[in-house]
Amino acid sequence: MSLPSLVPEVHVDVASLPLLLPRSLRYYDLYPYSDLFSHIVSTRPGCPSWNAELEAYYQTFHPSVWVYLSIDHNNDTRALRQLRSRLGELRKSKLKREPEDGASVDELESAIKIVQLRQLDRWNKLFGLLDIRDKYIQHQQDLFPREVHYEIKKAAVRAMESTEPAAARRSLWPLFLPPPIAGLVSLRDQDVDWSKYALPDRPTPKSEDAWRDFEAAQVAHGTKGHGSSSGESGRDDEAAPLLAVPFNGARSSGLSRRLPVYFATAPLKLYRCVVTLVDFCLVYGFPTCCCLICLSP
Repeated sequence: MSLPSLVPEVHVDVASLPLLLPRSLRYYDLYPYSDLFSHIVSTRPGCPSWNAELEAYYQTFHPSVWVYLSIDHNNDTRALRQLRSRLGELRKSKLKREPEDGASVDELESAIKIVQLRQLDRWNKLFGLLDIRDKYIQHQQDLFPREVHYEIKKAAVRAMESTEPAAARRSLWPLFLPPPIAGLVSLRDQDVDWSKYALPDRPTPKSEDAWRDFEAAQVAHGTKGHGSSSGESGRDDEAAPLLAVPFNGARSSGLSRRLPVYFATAPLKLYRCVVTLVDFCLVYGFPTCCCLICLSP
């Protein structure tokens, strides 16, 4: 079994995503509420912090951006669970390779590393903003009776939409996928300075010291890959070509193959229905995959 066949395909090339979440924001407001980064900061229980500024920047991205990133993140999470299970069974059996020309221990370990790095890279660059927002909203829902939590959450989110970032609402498309509508600021556009659309960076001596300690630990353990940015997830030369296995439908489900049709080439009326459905899922806390199930023939 080849190593690429163990790594799930993705819709969004993670390597091409611009870095839009500055490290001071991640260190103070995002990492503490994700167990993916317990090696950098201590994970905190409870409700993440969320404010008008974060909500305003979140709203600058087109809703379909979050749909694509969520699908890729969930697929990687599921793949990691399956790969770890297979590796555990193989180690328990004390065999070096699965029966019938299956994967070897080395191949499973390499695939796990590749998917982990890709997941961390996606989270660091943009997906972390959605992840923490979802956790904030879920926590608010849990505080209120079931019959009123929709209205409470809707009012809270609307109240936070007050800060004006550089980009207009729903105008950013930081993906190489075809934009669903004309007029979006796209990764396909030439000479776009994505740094001006990034969330504000407010470093402190504490956060900078933490990053230096983290980088020193990476170097000491030989885990910081060539070309990785300061404080970002490292990638070695072997893993880099597989971090963004392109989506081409060859090994995908029927639903996944239809996704680009709905979001990139759908007629205007269908597109508006899709966006409305996505918005409903994002605002009211339903998984975004619900809208895809509704659209599937």
